[in-house]
Amino acid sequence: MDLYLVRHAETFGNTGADDSADPVLTQRGHTQANLLAERLASVPFDAIFCSPLLRAVETAQAVLSRQKRPIPVELLPELMEHQPVPDYCGLPTEKLREVCPTAVYPDRHALPQETDEIALDRARYAIRYVREKCPEGTVLLVAHGQFNTYLLLAAMGLPKPAQFNFSQRNACVDRILFLPDGRVKAKLVNDVSHLPEELWT
Repeated sequence: MDLYLVRHAETFGNTGADDSADPVLTQRGHTQANLLAERLASVPFDAIFCSPLLRAVETAQAVLSRQKRPIPVELLPELMEHQPVPDYCGLPTEKLREVCPTAVYPDRHALPQETDEIALDRARYAIRYVREKCPEGTVLLVAHGQFNTYLLLAAMGLPKPAQFNFSQRNACVDRILFLPDGRVKAKLVNDVSHLPEELWT
């Protein structure tokens, strides 16, 4: 499997203008998402999995809009940000489909508060789930800045060192290859070469 993991584009939560559970993208965030979509337009994704939080769904839709065919976007609560808001699992599916018409949400549920170990277990589940659903394809995951560290560690079979995080800029690209012989290769981490420096956030 060829796995592309991206962080959502900039939100009003990132700028400090909105401290709600589910802020939307800023205008700069929409520009970042569109440049991300342009970069990934030539990658023929077989499947897209996305956090059900609106900022991730908006980013996933930007990428999907540049794909050559419609692809269902499966909303996966296990991709929500680290230490999720209790009892919150996103807007109603109908509202999310107004943003991303191909969104499907087969297992809507909220997540509990979590420790580092619980978050890493959640990331391991998400990676396993995606690999089982699309073992040999090219897959896009759209998630969050803090939780992407856990997803990268889970993909590479690594523990979570204390006080360690992978830097993840808004709309960055990580790329992980799962090889047939069982090896895993990190091809890209926090790559923002598609963004001009003034859009790095």
